[in-house]
Amino acid sequence: MKIGLALYPRHLPYRPEPLEELYGSFLDNAVYAEELGYSHVWMGEHHFSPDAWPPSTLVLLTHVAARTSRIRLGTGMLLMPFHHPLRVAEDAIVLDVLSHGRLDLGFSVGSAFHEYRTFNVPMSERLGRTQEGVEVVRRCFTEDRFDHHGKYYDFPDVRMEWYRPVQRPHPPIWIGAFGPKAFAWAGRNGYHINLGYTPLYEQVYLPALEAAGHDPRQAMLNQLVYCHVAPTRTQAWDEAEEGFRWVIEYYQTMTGAPGISDAGPLPPGTLPPLGEFRNTPGIGFGGKFIVGTPDDLTRHLEQVAKTPATHVALALGVAGMSKEQMRRSMELIAERVLPRFHDT
Repeated sequence: MKIGLALYPRHLPYRPEPLEELYGSFLDNAVYAEELGYSHVWMGEHHFSPDAWPPSTLVLLTHVAARTSRIRLGTGMLLMPFHHPLRVAEDAIVLDVLSHGRLDLGFSVGSAFHEYRTFNVPMSERLGRTQEGVEVVRRCFTEDRFDHHGKYYDFPDVRMEWYRPVQRPHPPIWIGAFGPKAFAWAGRNGYHINLGYTPLYEQVYLPALEAAGHDPRQAMLNQLVYCHVAPTRTQAWDEAEEGFRWVIEYYQTMTGAPGISDAGPLPPGTLPPLGEFRNTPGIGFGGKFIVGTPDDLTRHLEQVAKTPATHVALALGVAGMSKEQMRRSMELIAERVLPRFHDT
């Protein structure tokens, strides 16, 4: 199981930081992740966000590529409905070439209402636009010349014979799948699964993969884990509580998605205040936040290792956390957690 990082450079809206410092810290931490032995670094994409979430994933990853030589670089995830697929393909090829074949290309439909409104894209079209857009990107990687006439895009005489990624036939393509349609589509096309394990992986994805003639032994699954570690659980929560509370508040505000807890969903307006937030059993978003010691994280990853997950992306460095706190967490994990797992 390969263990890497998911880095989301953003600040707390009520305590903003200069962008050059925010993004600069991300770049420094991505470089440091390679030095510490992490397998990969992924970063996501959002737009018009009050926490300054970066909208230009491939641009930032290109800067990481220039300062590293081994660590793999992933878009986790590129929101395909907001992008021109030919430009995505061209930019991805350039990054794969400049990084000497280290790009992992992840796609998702996105879920923030305001992004769709501002881009003037109907949310009802998000799955169709994603699937068609990814198809165009893949064809750009593998075909010299083609025409594409689809529901959302019409491209005559696309000529790519002079442009090829280093990785053949193309960089690994990962899909942020949630429902059965997305899992089935990813399986039919031989794409990998990002964001985590659900029963749909065995129920829908693997059967679709095999039915389309793809080798299930080549399938990859990435598990996202929001976490922060420190010498003690108290210190870990002191450093991370405010940022993890913002994680849930952000998605509640932007997408309407609730947080989770052992007692059930946490809809908007029901989040515990700071100080009590940490005492809510099982609190998290898309999975329990793992906040504590390196041993706490190790126990959680031992459970993840029992699933089909081939990769883990540790989401570290939540909004409001200092660069020093983030680095201490990275170092503790590298020293005490990574050696317990293979292929890190």
